[in-house]
Amino acid sequence: MGYTLATEIISHEITVSCSKKEINMNYPEHEKLQEVKEKSQELGFFLEWLQHKYTLCEWEEKENYYDENGKFLEQKIEGYYPQWPKIELILADYFGIDYDKLMDEKDRMMKDIYATQ
Repeated sequence: MGYTLATEIISHEITVSCSKKEINMNYPEHEKLQEVKEKSQELGFFLEWLQHKYTLCEWEEKENYYDENGKFLEQKIEGYYPQWPKIELILADYFGIDYDKLMDEKDRMMKDIYATQ
C-alpha cells in the first residue's frame, strides 16, 4: 500500500500529509538551515574554490636555528604551518578584485577627502 506525501514548511513545524493521517513535527535545525541557505551555498563555493587555489598549510620538520657564534636562537617544531596570504588578499582574489588597484583607489579616496576639507 503506497502513500502520497506532501510536505509544507510552516514556521517551526513541518506538516506531513498522508492519505491516512496528518503528522506535525518540530524541526528547528532545518529551519535554521533554511535561513542560512544562501550564505551556506556561497561559503561552500568559496571553500571549494579555496581548496583548489591555495595551499592552506604544509608539513614542516623540526629545525634548530643558531647565530654565527653557535648561540641557540629558536626552534621550529615539526607540524603543520599556515601558508596562505592575508585573508583580504584571498577574498579579493575570490571576488575578482585586484587588491593592488583597490589599495591605490583607497589612497586616492583619502587624498580626495583631505583635498575637500
